Amino acid sequence: MDFSQSTRAFGRRIRFLRKLEGWTQAQLAEQAGISLEHLNKLERGAAAPSFKSICQLARALHTEPANLLLFSDGEDAPSERRADALRHISGLGGWRQDLLSGQIVASAGLCRLLGLPPRQITSERCPVEPLVAAADKAVYDEAHERLLRGESVGPMTFRIRRTDGETRHVAAMAEPVCDAFGVMLGSHGCIVDITEPLRLERSLCGTREILERRVQERTERLDQTIARLGALIAEQERTARILRETEGHMRLILDSLPILVAQVDKEERILFVNDRYARYRGGVPADYIGRSVREVVGEETYENLSRENVRKALGGIRSIDEIRLAMPDGSRPYLYAQWIPSSDDQGRVDSMFYWALDISERKFAEEVLRQSEERFRVLVESLPDIYWVIDANGLSYLSPAFERYFDLSLEQARENPARILDHIHPEDRDAPARVLLRAWSEDTRYDYTVRVRNRTGEILLDVHNAPVRDANGDVVQVVGVARRVGGD
Repeated sequence: MDFSQSTRAFGRRIRFLRKLEGWTQAQLAEQAGISLEHLNKLERGAAAPSFKSICQLARALHTEPANLLLFSDGEDAPSERRADALRHISGLGGWRQDLLSGQIVASAGLCRLLGLPPRQITSERCPVEPLVAAADKAVYDEAHERLLRGESVGPMTFRIRRTDGETRHVAAMAEPVCDAFGVMLGSHGCIVDITEPLRLERSLCGTREILERRVQERTERLDQTIARLGALIAEQERTARILRETEGHMRLILDSLPILVAQVDKEERILFVNDRYARYRGGVPADYIGRSVREVVGEETYENLSRENVRKALGGIRSIDEIRLAMPDGSRPYLYAQWIPSSDDQGRVDSMFYWALDISERKFAEEVLRQSEERFRVLVESLPDIYWVIDANGLSYLSPAFERYFDLSLEQARENPARILDHIHPEDRDAPARVLLRAWSEDTRYDYTVRVRNRTGEILLDVHNAPVRDANGDVVQVVGVARRVGGD
C-alpha cells in the first residue's frame, strides 16, 4: 500500500469509528479539538494526519492510537450501504429462547451485528448458528449442548460470517432460565463483536514484539558499543600510562646526557629544556618554559647566531654550526649545535629541537696542539736533521732538511716516496723501502745506515725510526729522523 492508499484507508477508518459512535463530523471535530474542514479532508484521504491529530482523534473515540491504523492493505472504499451496515457492528446483541414454545427472539442489536435488517426477529432457529464459521462449528455445538443441559456457557469466542460476507470475531455468554423448582424453561444470552479489540490487541502484540526485538537488538548493539568503548578507554589509559612512563624515561635520559636540549614552538617560545640546559645557564627547567629565545640567549647571541638558525629549522631546514656564546658571567664557551625541525601528524613543522655540546675543552686542546705543532715545526725546520712521519696514507710529513741531502723537492718526495730510493745506494735500499712503502712487520729493520748519492757525491746517513702501534700491537705509523754521519 502506497502513501496515498494509506491516507485514504485512514480516512475510512475514522469514518467507520465515528459512525459506530453515531456522531456527525462536526461532533467528532469538536470532541477531538480539530477543525471540521481538517476532519473532512482526513476522512476523504485528501490530507495526511499528524501524530498530534491521531492522538486527538483516538482520545475522542475512546480507543488507542494504534486502533486508528488497523486497516487492510488494498481495502476498497465501502459502499454507502455497507457503511450503514457496519455502523452498528460493535453493538451488543441479545437473544432469549422459550423451550415451551420453541421460539427464539433476537434483538435488533443482534440483527445488526449479524448483518440482518435492524429489527427484532422471532424464529424457531437461532440466527447465529448458520453463520458460525466452519472452523469454529465444533466449539459452538459443544457449547450449545452444554446450554441444553442447563449449564452456563461462556464467555466463549468464535467467528461468524455475516450475511454481507464479512467475517467477524464475537464473544458470547448464555445462561439457562429455570423455575422455582429448578426446571429449565429456556435460556438467554448476549453476543458482542470483539473484532476491533482483537485487531488492536494483535496490532499491539505485533508492535510490542517489534519493539522488544528492536530494544533487544539495540541493547545488544549498545552492549557491544559499551564493550568497544570500554576497551578503547582501557587502551587509551594504557597508552596514556605508557606515554607518561615514556616521557618520564625520556626526560630522565635527556637530563642525564651531557648535552643541552631545548624545544621551541612556532612563536619561538621555549616548550622544554632539559636539566643540563637549565644548569648551564643557571636555574631550573621551569625558569625557561614559556620564555622567548631572544630573552633567554640575549640580544647579541640571538641576532648573531640564533635567529637565522631557529627560523631555518622552523621553516623545515636542519642547521648545524659551531658557535661561541657570550655568557652573563663574561665567559665565551664554544658549542657544537644543531637546530632540528619537528613535524606533527600531517607533516607540518610545528616546533624545533635545539641541542648543543660544549666543545670548549676540545677547542682549547686543539689550539694548544696547533701552537705546539707550530713550535715543533719551527724547531724541526731549523735543525740540519731530516724528520718525517709515515702513516697509512703515505709520507704525511717531511722536514725541509731533506732537500739538503737529496736531489728531490719536498713535493716530489711526498707525491712519490719510491723516488727517494733511487737516490740511495742499491745495496742499502731494502730497509728504507720496507719503511717507506709501509711493508711493516715484526722483522722490519727500523734503525739502519744508508749511503745517499747526490750531485756533490755520496754521503752517509744514520737513520732511526720509531714505530707507533695501536691497541692490538699493529704498527700504524712510523716517525723517523736521519742524521749525517761525519758531516757538519
